[in-house]
Amino acid sequence: MRTSLAIQSFTATAAVLQINWRKQKHGTLQRKSGLATWSALANLTNAQSTYTDGGLAQATSYSYRIMFSNSNYSNTVTVTTAAAPVTQLAAPTNLVFAAVAPAPTDTTAMVQLQWASQSASNESGFGIERAPASGVFAQVGTTAKNVNSFRDTGLAFATAYQYRVRAFGCVSDE
Repeated sequence: MRTSLAIQSFTATAAVLQINWRKQKHGTLQRKSGLATWSALANLTNAQSTYTDGGLAQATSYSYRIMFSNSNYSNTVTVTTAAAPVTQLAAPTNLVFAAVAPAPTDTTAMVQLQWASQSASNESGFGIERAPASGVFAQVGTTAKNVNSFRDTGLAFATAYQYRVRAFGCVSDE
């Protein structure tokens, strides 16, 4: 006879799973993730009917079963832990830009942009977007983490442009 495992509670933020089952004989609680082999988590007593498994990886599937002392297995329960919470990165501030004085041989204009990062610990870099004075924005470049300036080249002389900068990257570091 198989014994059913029933998940009583699951706390995604702490990556903790509590498993309950009907009291049976002595046994071993086993766990595996993905295609890995089963490994023993705990030796169970007749009186034990719960186990808390902590320190689980986020966005990962785990399977659990009990191997009883008579070599029978319970059914298998599979659960997937929640993904890391997504935190919105703060927008850069103090964006300033200025035309770069062209050299006598330059055939196009350049603009130098600078800004202040507001999410330095979580960002992977910045995306720079440009639009003509009344047009649609398009990305014209990116920078690496902690690089707070960008030179936009190949522009038409005597033309008005708009710019915006956004932080991107690792938003779940907490």
